[in-house]
Amino acid sequence: MQFQAALQNPILLSVFVGLFVLLSLGMFGLYELQLPSSWQERMNQVSNKQKQGNIVGVFVMGVLSALVASPCTTVPLTGILLYIAQSGDIFLGFISLYALSIGMGIPLIIFGVTGGKLLPKAGGWMNIVKVTFGFMMLAVAVLFIERIWISDYSLLLYSALGLAAFSYYFVMNSGSNTTFFKGLRACIIFVGLFASAMLGYKVIDAKFLTHGNAITQHSSAEQTSPNAQSHHELENGHPKFIQVKDLADFQHKLAEANAQGKTVM
Repeated sequence: MQFQAALQNPILLSVFVGLFVLLSLGMFGLYELQLPSSWQERMNQVSNKQKQGNIVGVFVMGVLSALVASPCTTVPLTGILLYIAQSGDIFLGFISLYALSIGMGIPLIIFGVTGGKLLPKAGGWMNIVKVTFGFMMLAVAVLFIERIWISDYSLLLYSALGLAAFSYYFVMNSGSNTTFFKGLRACIIFVGLFASAMLGYKVIDAKFLTHGNAITQHSSAEQTSPNAQSHHELENGHPKFIQVKDLADFQHKLAEANAQGKTVM
């Protein structure tokens, strides 16, 4: 519990945000997290020298293969570990890491048994999957930003992220061959762009357009209504949440509410 509370520190959360942004840049191709090429060559040589049918040799080959394939595993594994550390959920951590191992292990077994006949052909779709994981990393970064910056404006970050992701998919889809699936992808991309734009519009409308009209109406109502204070404290028919900075601020506001005979929940 103490460790979980310590991880809610804004400085640590900011570090996590920076890490996820850096991890996403790796997915976008700005750099690669991998062992030096000289190390990979040596491990490949050691792996090739292992004899078949030997349990110890198979284990060593598996360990070396995981190190050689580190660019494929480092970013997702780091992201999962950071998220588990933040959530503090041991069961979620177990399931996430187990799913990662199953997701990487079973396909390798299937492809190995079938002699590679089921392997998909390498192509541009692999880069699209990689970039998709980059956008997912940015989504987790926005999730951590929401813990530091408590505001409705944080939804604009999701809106911008959605617009960027679906715009990328639109560009990639435009260069593909004309087929039924291209049209289906275009429909999905259009819905995604529309939903992302509407999310941003709702925030801007609520904060600038509708909110401005509401302030004018409230100010005129306060001049004529004897219960102006109670009207002011209601937002959409419900009591507003009052944010506090720390325990002392909470105790101060609680004493003010008690002095005024107000109910505090």
